[in-house]
Amino acid sequence: MKFQLPTKTYQQFEQDRRKALSLSDQLRIESKSAIGFLLKDHISDANKSLVKAKKIYRELNKLVLTNPFLYSVGGVDVGTEEYVEAKLLADYLGNKPLSTIDQLKVHHEAYICGLCDMSGELLRYSRKYPEKMKKIHRDMEDLYQECLKVIVTRNSLVRKKLEDLERNMQKMEEMIFQIELKQ
Repeated sequence: MKFQLPTKTYQQFEQDRRKALSLSDQLRIESKSAIGFLLKDHISDANKSLVKAKKIYRELNKLVLTNPFLYSVGGVDVGTEEYVEAKLLADYLGNKPLSTIDQLKVHHEAYICGLCDMSGELLRYSRKYPEKMKKIHRDMEDLYQECLKVIVTRNSLVRKKLEDLERNMQKMEEMIFQIELKQ
């Protein structure tokens, strides 16, 4: 009996998989750097990191579009989610309209997850600027109400991120309450 294995296809996929994971990791690191700069009010450095991150994302996205099976590889979306989080945080802190999914050209789950993850960074930011806490909390409540419209029928990363958003809102409510008690 003779077997015909898809050796070339498999080897190409493995090569693409390794490259995609590497790019995702680079994207995650650059995006985290941008977030760190944003939280320290180093806007110029944050913008430089976001430019680098966008370039890495484009390369990753191009690779994934040529090999759609890469969507199923765990870890490939991690960098994209972090990029979305960094970009949306920069928009929010810059008082700009949040970039849309179409503008960022990202997968819907990566967008929703990045948007929900932004709430954790806003929580950290509000500790530094307590006078902005109530507005940030209202915005997080608005985000949560919008997210409730997303039908999540399975235990998934999106469900976990929605629960993280809810916990971040509760933490901020506690912080606001503590501040008001001190006054």
